[in-house]
Amino acid sequence: SLRRVPIRRRRHATAAARAMIYYDNTDWLGIVCRYTGTVWQRVWPLALLFMVFATTIYYCQVQNIMQGSSQGHTIFGSTMSFLLVFRAISASNRYWMGKTCLTETFWELRTVVMMMCVTCKGGNANEKWRSQKTRATEDVNDIKATMARVNCVRLVLAYAVSLRLHTRIAIDGFVQGRISGEQKKMVDSDRIRLRGFLTRQEFEHINELVPIMGEDHITSGASALSEDQIDRVLMSDYSDSYEVDTTLDMRQPLAILMFLRLEIIKHMNELHGWRDRFAAAMMAACDRLSDEYEEMTMLITTPMPFPYVHLCKVMLVCMLLTMPLATDASDGFFSTVFMPGVLAFSLLGIDAIATELSDPFGTDCNDLDVTGRAAALESECLMFLDLCGDPGAIQAFQTYTLNSEDIPVDDARCPTEFLCLRREVSFGAKVGQNSSVVCATSSTASLFGARLGEATKRTSTQTQNTKTAKIRKDPPRMRSP
Repeated sequence: SLRRVPIRRRRHATAAARAMIYYDNTDWLGIVCRYTGTVWQRVWPLALLFMVFATTIYYCQVQNIMQGSSQGHTIFGSTMSFLLVFRAISASNRYWMGKTCLTETFWELRTVVMMMCVTCKGGNANEKWRSQKTRATEDVNDIKATMARVNCVRLVLAYAVSLRLHTRIAIDGFVQGRISGEQKKMVDSDRIRLRGFLTRQEFEHINELVPIMGEDHITSGASALSEDQIDRVLMSDYSDSYEVDTTLDMRQPLAILMFLRLEIIKHMNELHGWRDRFAAAMMAACDRLSDEYEEMTMLITTPMPFPYVHLCKVMLVCMLLTMPLATDASDGFFSTVFMPGVLAFSLLGIDAIATELSDPFGTDCNDLDVTGRAAALESECLMFLDLCGDPGAIQAFQTYTLNSEDIPVDDARCPTEFLCLRREVSFGAKVGQNSSVVCATSSTASLFGARLGEATKRTSTQTQNTKTAKIRKDPPRMRSP
């Protein structure tokens, strides 16, 4: 039986692949001499241009073409440094705020899954597992509990994927109205994963909330997700840019959160489900998820105030242009060219750091790894199902392994396989090694229909046998005439 489907990461990522940078803080030489992932990648053209400009001014002063002065530049430099450092601190606060929101989001998702696994009563088999950790024959309530767990897990995982999709295009798409071809490919990859968790009807509702204009239907309205559809979507040629409708509308994470709320209420106070007090706790977790979503959306779509950023840029340009003029060639090349160049590099680096940290949900090396967190959550959910003694719920999922050509971006954090629901896919040769090929069906009842029918028949037989045994033990007495 399938215990757990591990979510593996890419092992063949190139050296230039985007990934979170980990380093040894005591390795001074390695940190100082590193180029990849540093501000050098962003500021070296401007720093080199400044050095050429400063060298030219120094040569002109040596040839007595012009004269410089070192007076009056100290206060200007201090003001410029204060503005840039304050901007960097504000950007750092935004970054850590985004990290806190993301951490709490996945903590709440994990809490919902654990509460659902623990508090879902089930039937005879679930009771046997909780008390003795042994398997027993499933009854109707056990199968209904499995259906409830599967639905909640798939919606939780769908919410995590939709959150990644939303953060990709929240600013460029929903605000500015245009995304690049690379962003479109990543969005299509996320929608493919969503289709593996949602029913056809649910996906149609969600897909309408991604208003990319002039595109073909991502799955062509097919009743199940197939390998040909995945290859067609991820291997197709993309344009340079795509237009996105910026009309204010509901976004897909909130719609999936609504599906999850309905699923929680559906099984509340049922014989196989959870009590109302546990449902209230899960609904409270959904409320906190909604709050975290709103905070992340506001963080992405609300940049630093433009007048402040404009002032920082203008002051930085003015300082870089006037710094070589406020030097004296008699102080030597080191003091008039090299030292101002170091100062220019530091100021440009602080500005680059502030720009990178202002959006913590991008795809740069130091941005937050939402994709990796979603992949880890898939493995955790399967482990939760295994620990609560529900192998049938685990068997409802399977993995699909991507080819190296199908991976949207050269990102070492992007997993090479993703989890999907058996009933929503019709995969062939690319199904994960722990999964078997199954035919897609249209609903949870169809997935568990045979087992539910057998359990119902078995329960009816046991009930009839119990009644028969009771009649034989206590036969009815004949009334006296």
